[in-house]
Amino acid sequence: MQVCDFVLLTEDRYINPENITDYISNILADDAIVTSALENNGFKVLRKSWCDATFDWSSTRFVIVRTTWDYFDRFEEFDSWLEATSAKTTFINSMDTLRWNMDKHYLADLRSKGVNIVETYFIETGDRRSLDFIFNELELEEAVLKPVISGAA
Repeated sequence: MQVCDFVLLTEDRYINPENITDYISNILADDAIVTSALENNGFKVLRKSWCDATFDWSSTRFVIVRTTWDYFDRFEEFDSWLEATSAKTTFINSMDTLRWNMDKHYLADLRSKGVNIVETYFIETGDRRSLDFIFNELELEEAVLKPVISGAA
């Protein structure tokens, strides 16, 4: 049974937020703009958290990934959900692009294609060098460290 045409995909924090910060307000406003544009063209639209266990994902035609910013905290769960759900409905965002973008190694891909990115070095799993050694080796004075599967810019 078709429930809606589009689901705007988010996470639990943004479904019914109690404390609306400026950031959350922007998320809600952006989703309202997308929802309005789709509804004005005759489509039925819902906003859902990706981990909503009560929603039948086969009941929507399309999913638009928007603000799933907890995926990196629950990566294995999200990755399994993504795999299972992609068999039930169509994601507007391609699976290849979603998976590519979840891992910060995409920055090296961009750099190899001539895109200017901030100077980036990857410390791969199993690397036994200390941060002190790496800082000296690369002649760094300061750096930002983050996991390759993470959020924020």
